[in-house]
Amino acid sequence: MEKLGLFIIFVIVLCVILLFTSILKSVDKPGHYDEMQEVYRTRANKYGFFGMVILLLIYIFYDMFASAGSVRLSASILAIATLTLGSTITVFYSLIKGAYYQIGQKITGNGIIFLVLGIMNLLIFIMEVREERDFVENGLMIFKNCYAQLMVGILFSAIGIGSFVNL
Repeated sequence: MEKLGLFIIFVIVLCVILLFTSILKSVDKPGHYDEMQEVYRTRANKYGFFGMVILLLIYIFYDMFASAGSVRLSASILAIATLTLGSTITVFYSLIKGAYYQIGQKITGNGIIFLVLGIMNLLIFIMEVREERDFVENGLMIFKNCYAQLMVGILFSAIGIGSFVNL
């Protein structure tokens, strides 16, 4: 019953978001990126890539030197965490430098949409964690759907918050 209520809330929020974006799309004018934005976007991609490499190196060293009873991550969790970290660094750096949105593009509506979706995903993560108890099996942290909700929630919340930093 709780899942049905959650699904209904999701559908309602999705319909409101689609309506909101269709209104914004009719008002928005197409824009472009200037040269400095391109430089910042390239730099953001570089920082995001190096963030992913550093995370993987840290985990490799953890895995090499961890004791026999310590918890290790499954490959799917490590892959999702790595991609989320790199994407979050890239997006947040671009937002801070004003290079994420095109020139003339409305920021406020997009920021609100991403923030709402991020908070929704984080709340879904919290609800699923309260129900789920078996995250570690034989010393290996296994993938559960709630981890995907957490990663999407982190990324979308970062986009939403970053959208309002430079207003």
